[in-house]
Amino acid sequence: MSKLKFLFFLSIAAFVSCGEPEEDMNQVDEFDIVGKWTFASVSGSGQIFGVPQSDKDDNPVGYIEFYENGLGFSDFSIELLSQTIAKQETIQWERMDLIIDIEEEDGAHEIWTLINANESMIEADWFLDFGTGNQATVTMELTR
Repeated sequence: MSKLKFLFFLSIAAFVSCGEPEEDMNQVDEFDIVGKWTFASVSGSGQIFGVPQSDKDDNPVGYIEFYENGLGFSDFSIELLSQTIAKQETIQWERMDLIIDIEEEDGAHEIWTLINANESMIEADWFLDFGTGNQATVTMELTR
C-alpha cells in the first residue's frame, strides 16, 4: 500500500511541476535582413562613471545597410547616456537566428540580439562597452 501512495504522490508532483510552457519573449518573424534600415528610436540603461543611468534618443540620425554578400555600411549618430555613438564605416555581418554579429573595420564585433522583427521593423538589444567601466544595454528600433 505504501508503494502505491508513493507512486501516486510522485505522479502528482510530476504533473504539477510541468506547469505552463514558457513563452518565447522574442517575436521575430521570418524576414530578409538585406536592405537599408533607418534608426527610429534608441534607448539605453547602464552604468556611466559608476552611476546607473537611463536615457532615450527619439531622433537618432542614420542607418545601417546590410548587403546580400555579408557586407554592409553603417552611417549613424546617436546621443545616449551622455555619450555620442557614431559610426561611418564598412561592415561585415552574419545573422544566426536571433543574433546579428556585425564586424567593424577595426575587427571589433557588435552583437545585436533580436527582440522583435518583421519585414519592416527591427527591435534589438546591443551591449555597449564605452571603456573605463562604462557599459550599457541599448535597445534600438529600426525601420525600412
